[in-house]
Amino acid sequence: MKIIKKRLSLFVIIIIIILLMLTVMTHLTVSYFVRKKTADNYFNVSLTELTVVEDSFPQQSKDKWVVPKGFLPKDPHIINTGSSDVYAFAEITVPYDEVIMISEQGENKNLPEPQGKKNAELFNIISNDEECISADETESFREAFGVTDNAEFSYDHNWIFLSSKEDQINKTHSYLFGYTSILTTETGRNYTSNIFDRIQLRNILESCISENAVRTVTISAYGLQSEELRADVEPENKQKITRDEMLDIYRIYKNQES
Repeated sequence: MKIIKKRLSLFVIIIIIILLMLTVMTHLTVSYFVRKKTADNYFNVSLTELTVVEDSFPQQSKDKWVVPKGFLPKDPHIINTGSSDVYAFAEITVPYDEVIMISEQGENKNLPEPQGKKNAELFNIISNDEECISADETESFREAFGVTDNAEFSYDHNWIFLSSKEDQINKTHSYLFGYTSILTTETGRNYTSNIFDRIQLRNILESCISENAVRTVTISAYGLQSEELRADVEPENKQKITRDEMLDIYRIYKNQES
């Protein structure tokens, strides 16, 4: 009997130990999941959203017809429609084609080129800003396009020219600009000035423009959230960003995109 009692006592002790262990493990498990749950944090994410607006561009029809030397109002500017302050960039893409350019006297300007044709941009880009900047005054504006007859190009002084590139497949030239002020979310400071105000079809013999030629001037907008940007590219004066600062900011944007 003593042996049986000892075995029962030992059995009871073992059962008690097991119950205690289960209780401790259960407590630890519950405690673990509580900690995990309280570690779930929720943040409001700032959104960078830009909209290109052209107030004067005619919208009454799908096709906008313009004759050689004729003007068409086109006044693109960018509005910050997101929830964070941004650095704004705009890329203007202008088509070119192998065409016959006509002089004021009605003569072929391209002679003696073979067949009188030469690659030429199709549109002049014109700003009405009294302080507008002409491409002719801008260093390296078209350094890559030496074989192309470049159109007139002027832009608002609040924009800084950054770089240009050529797409030989689609026959376009693209010009990248940065805005000199940060676009805030505050009404009145959330939009840029017009990059330019009108376009003009150059004095081109219309029948020589190829059917598959690009016939539109395209505006693309890019933005990078300005808050918490690296200190080495943070402008000292946020209202007047320099060209070098803007180039550094755009490199960050491109690295982030890639």
